[in-house]
Amino acid sequence: MLTSRIALASDASALAEFANLHQLTVDPHAKSMNIQSAGNLVLGRIDPFGATLYFDQNQLMGVIGLNPDAIKALLSPEIYAHPKFLNQSFFVEEALRLSAIDFPGYEIQPTANSLDRAMLAAYFQLGFAEIRRYSIMRRSLSDTRVPKLPQGFSFLQVDMGNQEHLGHWHKTQQDAFQHHFGFKARAFDSWSIQMLGDQNLDRQGTFILLENDEPVGFVQCTNECAHQLSGFVAYLGVAQSHQGKGLGRALLEKAMHHCETKGFSSLELTVDIGNESGALKLYENLGLTAQSSWLLLSVANSQTAI
Repeated sequence: MLTSRIALASDASALAEFANLHQLTVDPHAKSMNIQSAGNLVLGRIDPFGATLYFDQNQLMGVIGLNPDAIKALLSPEIYAHPKFLNQSFFVEEALRLSAIDFPGYEIQPTANSLDRAMLAAYFQLGFAEIRRYSIMRRSLSDTRVPKLPQGFSFLQVDMGNQEHLGHWHKTQQDAFQHHFGFKARAFDSWSIQMLGDQNLDRQGTFILLENDEPVGFVQCTNECAHQLSGFVAYLGVAQSHQGKGLGRALLEKAMHHCETKGFSSLELTVDIGNESGALKLYENLGLTAQSSWLLLSVANSQTAI
């Protein structure tokens, strides 16, 4: 019989180690979790809601994070299980049980590594199906340069304490992503709490692309792969009115140069394979190659799948 408790901030290091035991057993090329990412999971990645830890005596056997998002009325469950715990269905059913108790009416969209056959089988048995596929892409960094920009364009490094800079960042992100899968607009206050509250935030790693002092694009780097000497591009977007002009390439080149100046030897990012903006082709043209993939799952009326 397993016992459970809510995760504490002091559990972050053990949680990261445990999550990596699961992930790297399933897929040796998976992006590993650092302590800061584990801290985000402990707290809830968007809205506050603690992850749950499951023990067999003193041995950690499983972790469930529901990751609620009240603006979307959405749960994004993350489940990690010890390789010796063979009943993955237990944790999937437990995640759905907790969802029904704490977040009735929320849509449930879990993710799982495409090679995690046991976890996927448990979800599929309960009526979930793949709705989206994402690839983790990587390239090495060497001799990168600040890209040349057309006349009238310039980069602005975001000062995280400057409200005008944050306003530019918010405006550009909301515009750039308005047609992306799963996007829902966020007011500045809730958006800034989410962005600035990320424990992986690179406080010097967000850049706004300006045209005659008007924001038209942005790129945001984080430190979630710093423990592997790799930079990570969390978000990159170009305003709708400026897409198709090659500005995405300039933004990614800016991110690569920034990450190399920090001493990183490679750069990683996640791409939605179904994104119609041409992002995948851009990344491939700049030398990034797929390392592993993740599936986003959903089911009609998820609460009935318990």
